[in-house]
Amino acid sequence: MYYSLFFLYGIHFVISLSPSEDLSITKYTQIGCLTLKSDKEFIMKTIQENSLLPYQTYSSPNMTMELCFRLCRRWLILLDNQQTTCICLYTLNKIYELNEYLGEYSSDNNCTLNSVKIYSLTKDITSLPILTSSPSDDWSLDGCYELQNIQTIRANVQLTDVDFPTALDLCRKHCQITRGSSYYAYFLSQKKSCYCLPIYFHQTARSMALRKPLMHCTFLPSICQGFGSSCKQFYLDTNVDTLIKIDVHRYCLSTDSSSFIFDRILYKCLKSVILRRSMSISTINYEQKCTSITIKTREQWNYLIHSSWITDTNLFIPIDRNSTYIFKDLFKTSNLTMLTNTLCVVIKRTDANAVLGELIQCSLARPLGSVLCAQNPFQSAIPHDVEFQTANTEAEISNDEILSCPPNFTLFNRLCYYADSSLTYDIQAGEQICSNKYSNSTLVKFDSHEWANINVTRFLGRVLNDILLEFFYYILERKLFMPTDGKQQIRLLLGDKNFPRKCVLRYFTSSIGGFSLLHRCHSGGYPICQTQPIRNKILETTPVYQTISPINIPSIEQTTKLISTTTVIATTTQLILSNSTVLFILPNETNITSRCDNCSMNSVLADEDFNNNATKNSSEFYTNTTTGIVHESFMKRHAKYRPLIIILTGPILGLIILFLGLGLLVWRLRQYHGTYSIPNNLVGGLRTKRSSTTVTTGDVPNTPVAIYNRTKSPRFSSAAENDSLLTSPHFSTDDDNIELLPATKTALIDTSPKE
Repeated sequence: MYYSLFFLYGIHFVISLSPSEDLSITKYTQIGCLTLKSDKEFIMKTIQENSLLPYQTYSSPNMTMELCFRLCRRWLILLDNQQTTCICLYTLNKIYELNEYLGEYSSDNNCTLNSVKIYSLTKDITSLPILTSSPSDDWSLDGCYELQNIQTIRANVQLTDVDFPTALDLCRKHCQITRGSSYYAYFLSQKKSCYCLPIYFHQTARSMALRKPLMHCTFLPSICQGFGSSCKQFYLDTNVDTLIKIDVHRYCLSTDSSSFIFDRILYKCLKSVILRRSMSISTINYEQKCTSITIKTREQWNYLIHSSWITDTNLFIPIDRNSTYIFKDLFKTSNLTMLTNTLCVVIKRTDANAVLGELIQCSLARPLGSVLCAQNPFQSAIPHDVEFQTANTEAEISNDEILSCPPNFTLFNRLCYYADSSLTYDIQAGEQICSNKYSNSTLVKFDSHEWANINVTRFLGRVLNDILLEFFYYILERKLFMPTDGKQQIRLLLGDKNFPRKCVLRYFTSSIGGFSLLHRCHSGGYPICQTQPIRNKILETTPVYQTISPINIPSIEQTTKLISTTTVIATTTQLILSNSTVLFILPNETNITSRCDNCSMNSVLADEDFNNNATKNSSEFYTNTTTGIVHESFMKRHAKYRPLIIILTGPILGLIILFLGLGLLVWRLRQYHGTYSIPNNLVGGLRTKRSSTTVTTGDVPNTPVAIYNRTKSPRFSSAAENDSLLTSPHFSTDDDNIELLPATKTALIDTSPKE
């Protein structure tokens, strides 16, 4: 009976809820960029889901600024330039903290491709005003929370008789006295109860906490300004025990005799010291332990000249040499290395409310006037340098592979998710929908379904399950048409890893600001499916260049006249692998064909000369052929064959050339029926004396040459005709005997013109 009543109440509770407008973020502003330090770039390049660390990183191609704000539930967020990676920071709340511990801050007009963008819910860097009552301190909004069993804890002070801004400051003062440290935190509830942290629960009481949307804490006017005038309707319906958490840091020395004021923009503790006749700036710097001020941006300079430090008397400001805006842009000063003294900017406000400035050496400062003394702030009590380390990171956002999802699936942190738009009423139907959508898809199942989403020890990030619920909700909000009459609510149908056949519904409840739970699915829900992504390796692209070796045009013309029907086709593929010194030359086609019909004696000479060049200068032949650079993806696919190719390339090329040469030689011998060799000393007039075709041992020369004998008629050439062959490059077409001499060479393609 009890379970039936609970179930009916749950159904009524679900359908009576209004749409989750308090989750949506419609107003935000880019307030600058952050160039991360080299040792801090991992926060953008790696996924971090651990809720016990001071930051979290989420990645998705469907990431938006609104989704990032919703996942972080913070006043500030970071997004990369592609707007695919969202970074939530839980211990760094101010621009000067980002600039100090993570990187270099710049205005939104000076963003680079390597910087991350900083977004805020308002144009102001923080939602809280400057602490005028305690100028040496600074406070920041941590978040909006729901704390279980907070009613069992006695509040440190009740402030129901004052407004919220006053109650917030009175609670801070009370906790400052109570805790007595340079860093402390406190809660202020919607019913104006003040709790100084840490809070100690009774041993029997279980403590669970929920990080809520900031919209639920808009009862504080400074937070309400970030959401517009309509924010009142949201916090009136929320739990009265909703808590605002405020963090307070003391940065400057504060005593009765000497008090410094903390400056958020310059990140310095400042104090004005009167320059008297018996004093100098160096004396003041020594006594007050003053340091120089660094001004790198135009915004910092404009802030300074419009601050209350500027009066109608001279203000001497010691400037650090790293103040790039002062020296390069404002005063355009060069050769600063030649000056050994400290430099000061003298600023004075005129009667016409104009500001005059001058750059001088600080040793030249004279009364009347004052010196703006600056000290470095105290180090933060939170060890940011230790917490932001690469050892705490998880999976890296890989740049060497592309993760893709099946159709209609959405990638989020290396998994693909799909939200079906049809209502389903049991887990079997949900699993069937997932398997039908994609073969490897399964219904999403959590190992726990608690409403709490953070650890109460430090109040940092949300657990991954709660982050995924927000992401699923965001997908369905854009897929479904949600009416504004409050009669329909998005319910997520999920499974439970501990109970495989158990079906649960998760839905957002505005009253608590979190995702509630129904253990039965009779009301119907939208099934959420998941599957592994499709991984594709990214291949580094290399431009394909086609290079043609230089050609000797006169040589081609001469060869064309000598050889009428000779065709040479030779293609060499040159594979060049980047980041490697290995070079392969693989012949993928070699075809040498020679045809001779009714050839003259001159064509026979040219054929033999080409054959001689091809046999003796094979290396030149491959060097002068066409080369190209093949895409590197070919090398990666065949990288395992690389050693075998290196070993076999040389011998294979040699055998191909040898077989081709022998084949052509045998073909010539069979065609012309004879091969003769003569010594070099018989070339000339003596060779005409030999009429016999018999070869003797004394006729064998040291360097063999081939002589072809074609006979058209029975007559022989005279000695005079043979002598003309040695002296003239032109041959008569009536000669019967043609002799190829070693000294005579005609290149088919001459890559280097000869003189």
